[in-house]
Amino acid sequence: MYKRVLLCLMLCCCLAMCFATSLAEEAEENLLYNGSFEIIGADGMPDGWYTDQYNRQEGYTNFAVLTGDAQEGEHSVQIENLGDNDARFAQRVEVKPESLYCLSGYIRAEQIPDSGLGANLSVEGLYVFSESVYDTAGEWQYVELYGETGPEQTEVTVFARLGGYSGESRGTAAFDNLSLREVNIVPGDGVASLWFEPDVQETVIEPVQEGEADPFWPWLLRSPGAGVHKSRRHQRPPCR
Repeated sequence: MYKRVLLCLMLCCCLAMCFATSLAEEAEENLLYNGSFEIIGADGMPDGWYTDQYNRQEGYTNFAVLTGDAQEGEHSVQIENLGDNDARFAQRVEVKPESLYCLSGYIRAEQIPDSGLGANLSVEGLYVFSESVYDTAGEWQYVELYGETGPEQTEVTVFARLGGYSGESRGTAAFDNLSLREVNIVPGDGVASLWFEPDVQETVIEPVQEGEADPFWPWLLRSPGAGVHKSRRHQRPPCR
């Protein structure tokens, strides 16, 4: 009898562990399709991704898939800007409103001047970037970018990028093992940027009557921290 009870307890524990593992894996699901660039389409480019660039002059930027040269697996992607440009591999992804996400991956950069934004991960339409990477001496460098979606936001377009808005760059950057995951917290002293344009409330200035104090200038009515998102902070490993 004792052995049967013990066996049942062990079986229940195993089932509970499997269920918990399944939930954890689901919570940490990579929302990017083909983030490792292992699936190559008929056009020779990574399936699920498209390319774009600011300066579309032919020969100005080269996009390529590297074979046998990856952070992990068989393939990675590379952007080569022969002149200052903003070029990127892009993918549109479905997200949930008012949720916290981590965009992460590996970058290898070579001969990129630090006058621009360099190699980075970013999102479309916003001045939001991960750490800029300029030269990694042949090594792969891990970077991440935390962001919070808006109240009605259902999608975001992410970039593996060389350059940026008003920060065009030249040089060569390779990218591999990118991921976009929903998370609960930002580790350490990290900050989550806003991945949407917040509504700006219009300030109405009442007319000043004679004898009243001079009004503040309109731009002084905004507090120094307006539009800055304070992150949810906690000690936690990176979102790899």
